[in-house]
Amino acid sequence: MTGGAGAGAGAGAPGSESAEADVRLRLAVEQGAGRNAARTAVLWVEDRGPGVPVALRERIFEAFYRLPGASEREGGVGLGLSLVKTIVERHGGRVHCEDRPGGGARFVVSLPL
Repeated sequence: MTGGAGAGAGAGAPGSESAEADVRLRLAVEQGAGRNAARTAVLWVEDRGPGVPVALRERIFEAFYRLPGASEREGGVGLGLSLVKTIVERHGGRVHCEDRPGGGARFVVSLPL
């Protein structure tokens, strides 16, 4: 999910070191509310790229879908996020995209422990 998180959606074109330098990864374990609530591992991957328009945040997880304006020379064919979603869901988790405060995109993966 780094280096563009679906070409055109993330940190920038390959070799764009200034954009790549601001890709961040966080991992936490969260305890659900209630006495018998399950714990969840949450992974956040953030970049300072152009972000993902709200209307396209579900589509970017479709196989071979690329954001408008993404080109073949930027790398990728639109399978990365589709694979992430499939793997996460098969492990009982969820993945979604949201805005990163200050600009860019944040991808959030939640997996039950």
